[in-house]
Amino acid sequence: MMATGTILCAVPGDCWNKQSTANRPAEQLRNCLRDHATIERRLSKNVAVDDESFRYARLSGQIEQVAIGNATFAPGGREFKRQLRAGEFPAVRVGSEYVDLIRTVQMTEGKTGHDTEGRLGSSVFSPGQLSEHVRAFTKAMQQYDFQDYSSIRHRLWFLRKRVLSFNCGLIEVPDHCSADLLTDPKSFSSGGADGRSLWDRVVARFRTNAMPSMLASERRERLESDDYKPVKSSDWIQYGEIRDRGQFMQDRLRSQIRDAIAGGAPVNLMNQRQNMAISIFQEFLHVAPDRKPAHAPVQYDDGRTARPFPFYCLPRLADGWAPTREFHVALISMRHLPLDQYIDMNWYRNVDVPSRSGLAAADEVCYLDSMERLHQLLTTSRGHRIRLHLYHTGYMPAIIGFYRAVVETLSSGEWSPGCLQVIPKLQPAGHGDFVESAPWPA
Repeated sequence: MMATGTILCAVPGDCWNKQSTANRPAEQLRNCLRDHATIERRLSKNVAVDDESFRYARLSGQIEQVAIGNATFAPGGREFKRQLRAGEFPAVRVGSEYVDLIRTVQMTEGKTGHDTEGRLGSSVFSPGQLSEHVRAFTKAMQQYDFQDYSSIRHRLWFLRKRVLSFNCGLIEVPDHCSADLLTDPKSFSSGGADGRSLWDRVVARFRTNAMPSMLASERRERLESDDYKPVKSSDWIQYGEIRDRGQFMQDRLRSQIRDAIAGGAPVNLMNQRQNMAISIFQEFLHVAPDRKPAHAPVQYDDGRTARPFPFYCLPRLADGWAPTREFHVALISMRHLPLDQYIDMNWYRNVDVPSRSGLAAADEVCYLDSMERLHQLLTTSRGHRIRLHLYHTGYMPAIIGFYRAVVETLSSGEWSPGCLQVIPKLQPAGHGDFVESAPWPA
């Protein structure tokens, strides 16, 4: 399963020198990186490929563990320099588009990791390899039209302005941890080079940065003074002035989508009603004369950002469009007995949707599975106009993954216009009959 993000960890150039360093994590990396380069040379000569590949994978995991165990979030130049002086490894996180670009390059070239031009897709880059890598990375993002994605621009900026400027190397690690850990604690993993667990590191951090004690009288005086002016959320101000909660939530989601398309914060999916989300997303679905096709980042409550959702990219169906085949499908095969009278089959099998890897990971699995199923459906029904009645079962990652696949399939240009229409079937409160939402596309 593809990771939804990548952690970029800058490592001091001394880790590639032959001299021993005083910093224990850097010394650990130096020994591993030396062996790592030796194995790469043996693999390039096809020497004991099976044994060397096994050693290479195991050693890459050790390098990632040491790097991430001593990484710290580096939002600015001062923090970057301070962390390098302290023997720590400054790091940032980029989103899923970078992984998509690497996968595209590898599928096109038929090569992986250090075998590609500029080591695209490799996890280790020495200071001497980074200039060539940046050149190849820039060429690839332009060739495959990835230059407008924020994660691609962010990675290129980090390489040029931070890693190269300070003569560092780079270690990349798939994002297997919650994104909020990248903004505060000293470690990203369950244990670093010093052996402490993540819990021990967090506790130590709060003990080091404990708030000074304050008497109750002092706290009350501060609250009553003019200096204390808490920031008020405009959402709550608006919410207090209206009586229609549903209208407030719809307006809030529309605002979030517009902001996300413009480069703002991701749309918080788990803060939405699933029935309402599908209806509002549909409003931003179709091609408009004054709008260019766009993508909006989406995020779940566990802090992980999923694959962006496409907007303004589907043409409307022609007047008089009518289906020649219709299917009635439940979204996921959980035992929703009231659905049995409506459906012919289930789209997802419940056992195939991961429940322990995070909501963004479940979204990604559902998206990839839907892309394959839609391709099979349209291939076997080529020449027909299909209407798919989709009965929702309430699991947001499955819903978003499915509809993202629908939009990307119909906007790909591979299929004839008007080959598919999806009718969302939304069950109202009280377990009444399912009602239809606006079709995709209309």
